Amino acid sequence: MAACAVRNRKARVNKNKKKSWRKHVDIKEVEDYLEEKRVEEKTGGPVSEKPDEALFYLHKKNNPQENPGKEKSWKKPLRCHDILLPNSAVVPPIKPCQRRFVSGKKNRLRALRKASNLKKKKKYHEERTTKEPQLNRQVSDPDIWKDDESNVKEEDFVTYYNEITRKRTPKIPNHHYQKPSLLPPIEVPHPGASYNPAFDEHQELLQEALTKEMKHEHEDKKLQRALKVNLCEPEFLQKMWLSEMSQGLDDVVDEPEDDTVEEQLKSSYIRPEVRKTKSKRRREKERKLQKKKSDEEKLKRKRDHEVYRLRSIKRDISSSEEMSKARQQRKQQMLAGKMYRPLRLGRYKFQEQDLELNLTEELTGSLRSVKVDGNILEDRYKSFQKRNIIEPRVRQKMKRKYKLKRLEKRSHRDFK
Repeated sequence: MAACAVRNRKARVNKNKKKSWRKHVDIKEVEDYLEEKRVEEKTGGPVSEKPDEALFYLHKKNNPQENPGKEKSWKKPLRCHDILLPNSAVVPPIKPCQRRFVSGKKNRLRALRKASNLKKKKKYHEERTTKEPQLNRQVSDPDIWKDDESNVKEEDFVTYYNEITRKRTPKIPNHHYQKPSLLPPIEVPHPGASYNPAFDEHQELLQEALTKEMKHEHEDKKLQRALKVNLCEPEFLQKMWLSEMSQGLDDVVDEPEDDTVEEQLKSSYIRPEVRKTKSKRRREKERKLQKKKSDEEKLKRKRDHEVYRLRSIKRDISSSEEMSKARQQRKQQMLAGKMYRPLRLGRYKFQEQDLELNLTEELTGSLRSVKVDGNILEDRYKSFQKRNIIEPRVRQKMKRKYKLKRLEKRSHRDFK
């Protein structure tokens, strides 16, 4: 009896999560209802909304007088074709494109008809605009806060759209197409640098190399003189001895005695303030007014006198214009001169390559036995620097900040 009294209780499940809710909730009724709705949409809508003609039809018997013979079976559509026909009443979202072949004659007629319709529409609009009376138009007050769109062009909108979408190319500056230097890429060497040069040309090249070398030597000597300190001079030795012997003496400061402080306080006294009298202030005011009046009269006389010196003013203006023209020409010449010399592009200055030449003893007169001097790669690199294409650089040497530590592994140490 106890076993019969036990009832089958329904299992209790937590439905606080979406996963358990979907798992343990029965939604069969909802799905059946939705499926029924879909079938109704396919078959032309719900039954309650269909008209009576779609639901019922009148059954009439065949009248032998009207239809003496049975309808032939070949007139009916075949079952295989009937299955292929659309069964749904739902309209497709996209209509199929049905293009038909139209002859050339029909195309011409259609084009003529379209052109005549356009002419009629244009004529109708023109008549309407001319017949419309001006007095019946409602004049609305202009909106003072509205932007004036009459000045806005279509090109402005296009440029703005292209800038936002980043389709517009950036404006290229004018100097983009200008070369950084007007020097030739490959300079013609001096005729004295030939393997068999003329005597005068070779001497000229040697003189040019000598002047350059002397200039470098003069600069080096000047630098050495500036940095050189003669340690054997007596004046320098005396200064060094004084500085060494007076070290530590500057820290001690002699404190003044009390008597001297009292005497200084007695000697310093406060100067009494002298006030100006009324007569003195009045005289100062009159003096200021008189000076102001004299300055105004002087300025007036100067302006009146300028009327009579128009010729000199014209001369001054013409001279200033000539000076400005000369200044502009000098500026243009300076800018043109910059295009023929290397500029300061980086940290280091451009240093010209040494002249490649052979001394008089080294001249052989034969191309086979000539002494090879210089490097083509270095020559091209210096040419790029001279034409302001790349900045001058100096080869840097790698220096270790700390000494390299060497560690011997145990496996290598034990190896014999």
